[in-house]
Amino acid sequence: MLAVGHEAVHWSEVGDPRARDTALMQWAMANGFPVPLSRLQPSRIDAIEDWPWVDQDMLRSSRSRQVCMSCHFLRYHPGPNCIPVLTCHLHQGLIAHGEHLTHRCQGWTEVGGVITGELLPGEPVLLL
Repeated sequence: MLAVGHEAVHWSEVGDPRARDTALMQWAMANGFPVPLSRLQPSRIDAIEDWPWVDQDMLRSSRSRQVCMSCHFLRYHPGPNCIPVLTCHLHQGLIAHGEHLTHRCQGWTEVGGVITGELLPGEPVLLL
């Protein structure tokens, strides 16, 4: 990143390495640092089936293509009896089947995008 003119800051230099991904993303958005999303990994260490459900207050109805199913943070995992478990890696929580088709949160991000938009030359970047 430095070689192509971007200021780069590693998360461990500005925040707690054990912090949840939501804290990292909130800091990055507040300070104008895009995050290359392809490197984002869940910070929870418990089994995915034990994750809490994404709070209903966090989700809102959407009639556009901006729903959980088209979000960069949605993941499918094999669950009990081969039933897929839907997760949001931004909020580190489970998503109820069906809600991923009709709901989204404020953190919705295009698949393969950068959290604060396109990365411009010379723009600072938060590294994970």
